[in-house]
Amino acid sequence: MLLSSGVQIIEAVTITAEALDNVIYRKELGASADELRKGEFLSKYLKTLPNMFPVTFVNMFEVGENTGNLTGSLEYLSEFYEGEVDETLKNLSSIIEPILLLVMGLMVGFIALSVITPIYSISQSLTL
Repeated sequence: MLLSSGVQIIEAVTITAEALDNVIYRKELGASADELRKGEFLSKYLKTLPNMFPVTFVNMFEVGENTGNLTGSLEYLSEFYEGEVDETLKNLSSIIEPILLLVMGLMVGFIALSVITPIYSISQSLTL
């Protein structure tokens, strides 16, 4: 968003780094801004961090830098990763649903047993 509004890439990376809560990403983006000041490509620096930035992201970023359409590439990447997060959350909820159903069934069974057992034992001790 910063790039599409006309902010220079060095300032955009610095602002983004300051806005992040994750200390590790903040540090690495700050270091990448220093590399940009030296005239290096940002994608070149991101390639040195394969554990932090996926290969797909770095390659698309490099394509955006080379073609001069970095904002378009970043918009595509944001839509792609947003779709992945949505799909993962859908799958996660479908996995959690049966587990919650089982836990609720066990809780209802435990409560029913804890109520019925004393009533049953009292009725057994009564003689007519």
